[in-house]
Amino acid sequence: MNCKAVPNQQRTGQLAPGTRSPPLPTDYLVEINKVLLAMDDAELSLNAPELSTVVYEDFSFQEDSLKNIKDQLDKLGEQIAVIHEKQPDVILEASGPEAIQIRDTLTQLNAKWDRINRMYNDRKGHFDRAMEEWRQFHCDLNDLTQWITEAEELLAETLAPDGGLDLEKAGMHQQILLQELGPGDGIVMAFDNVLQKLLEDYGSDDTRNVKETTEYLKTSWINLKQ
Repeated sequence: MNCKAVPNQQRTGQLAPGTRSPPLPTDYLVEINKVLLAMDDAELSLNAPELSTVVYEDFSFQEDSLKNIKDQLDKLGEQIAVIHEKQPDVILEASGPEAIQIRDTLTQLNAKWDRINRMYNDRKGHFDRAMEEWRQFHCDLNDLTQWITEAEELLAETLAPDGGLDLEKAGMHQQILLQELGPGDGIVMAFDNVLQKLLEDYGSDDTRNVKETTEYLKTSWINLKQ
């Protein structure tokens, strides 16, 4: 029995109308390598010094950088999904050595993709925690400012027109003042400690507005107790 070689087109069958032929293995490898190069760019962005340390004054810049990187990763994710969809058809057209090379390159692609996503999640998580700590700090700052202002107003009500102490009003407000001023030292000290830690972790020499506000509140507190 004579056996004739069957052309590749006959072996794979005719493509249905409107069906695109799978890319050649060499073109497929080029496509994967382009995505690997794009991953290198995203990795460089994630390793930028600006993202290695979260600094209070750079929050806006860091937020924009992370958003741009997330956009890059979303596009890469779409490209990688397409690459995986093409794999079964491309493997059918590949020679033995080509199939091995494709599998090895896809293994490299998947490992690198996982590593970059872990890097992004780490940077984003660190940034989100820093943002939350500063947000909570500013809420506490506003509460402390209001608390000192109300205590100052209450103390001002105990003064007579000549600047002396109005004993009647002082008696009325004495208990309230004791409640307000009693825990004050501990609150101000704890607040100052939180500020120092935040400045140590995320601040810089240019964090003047926060420092000045806190110094003003501490001075107001000292004057309030006198």
